[in-house]
Amino acid sequence: EEGMWGLLWALRESVRRRRVGPDETVVRAGQRRCGLQVMVGGASFVHQGSDNIHPCRPHTVFGLGPLLYSGKMGFDVTAGPAGAELLCVDERSVFAYLERED
Repeated sequence: EEGMWGLLWALRESVRRRRVGPDETVVRAGQRRCGLQVMVGGASFVHQGSDNIHPCRPHTVFGLGPLLYSGKMGFDVTAGPAGAELLCVDERSVFAYLERED
């Protein structure tokens, strides 16, 4: 987790806040290029169909799989009844930073 916050700090000029309303989609299964997203407030749920299978809490990270492995999101995530707030960085900024650090 410390590395994630360090990455967000290093990319602070590229970080934007994203608010997702109640029961709206945070990320969609099969989605590509969702960048790096860290939930910092509210709640969300990983689900399949209409079944909530896992609650997500603040500091949950979305997008690392597709970002690092050139894949797609494997699950749907929907904001909880009060919505969710995320810190987001687009994938180009993350890749540019990581290439510079090598």
